[in-house]
Amino acid sequence: MKKYALLPLIIVLLAAAGTSAQTIEKYCFLKCTGYLGNKRQRLEMEWGKKGSLFSFKDPGILSRLQAVDTFRNYQDAFNYLGSLGWQLAIPPFAVEKSGITANPITIFCFRREFSREDLQ
Repeated sequence: MKKYALLPLIIVLLAAAGTSAQTIEKYCFLKCTGYLGNKRQRLEMEWGKKGSLFSFKDPGILSRLQAVDTFRNYQDAFNYLGSLGWQLAIPPFAVEKSGITANPITIFCFRREFSREDLQ
């Protein structure tokens, strides 16, 4: 009887390990050009140059990410990405452009877990 007491725990642990192996994290950048909070800010989503690494069975995933380009402030973009299940992965980092009229660029990295079945 004692031999089988740990069996449910082992099954739960194996199921949890199998579930995590079935998900893959994907990353994208939200690039904000202009000073944060400025009305003339420009937002742009980037997800890499190799499309095969960021391809999904549902084409709506990419079209919803592309919709972020229409937002005019990063707060709306953050709320929208959060509603789609994306989370901020690392603290933002800034890339300063040189020149008198150049605007700074702030980059935010987002991540989301997808099941293998969602990917192509």
